[in-house]
Amino acid sequence: MRTQDIEYKADGATMIGQYVVDDTRSGRRPGVLVIHEGLGLAEHTKNIAARLAGLGYAAFAMDYYGGGKPIANLADARSRIAVWIADPTGSRARALAALDVLKAQKEVDATKLAAIGYGFGDRIERLHQIFANAEHVLVIALVVVTAVSWIVVVSRVRRRP
Repeated sequence: MRTQDIEYKADGATMIGQYVVDDTRSGRRPGVLVIHEGLGLAEHTKNIAARLAGLGYAAFAMDYYGGGKPIANLADARSRIAVWIADPTGSRARALAALDVLKAQKEVDATKLAAIGYGFGDRIERLHQIFANAEHVLVIALVVVTAVSWIVVVSRVRRRP
């Protein structure tokens, strides 16, 4: 398994995401963009990317906030998220930059892409806004219904004419 931190820029910020791929397998494979919870890129999100890589995907755990680290203060995270909810331009730019990083990896089949969101990253309408003009993206959102049940929502983003 190869794990690589990748720096990328968008919306005036420098982010550091983590790319994970099983390099013992040959050929191109589907790519999955893993979108972190509201507190930022943490070990949980990186572990999800590693598990996806173990299943044969190439995964990139993106960083919305910059620096590749989670935010320690929940109030700070909420204020940042509120800005993006009011105007998703910045979050869209950052997510599309992360998607470009994923597509640029030699192991990734850019015609087979998915985006998975958790917590902050799970809002279906947000994911559809972000990837509205991206080609070949399948959106998967995990939405907590109760402490013990999840709904998995899978939808294909259609490119606007």
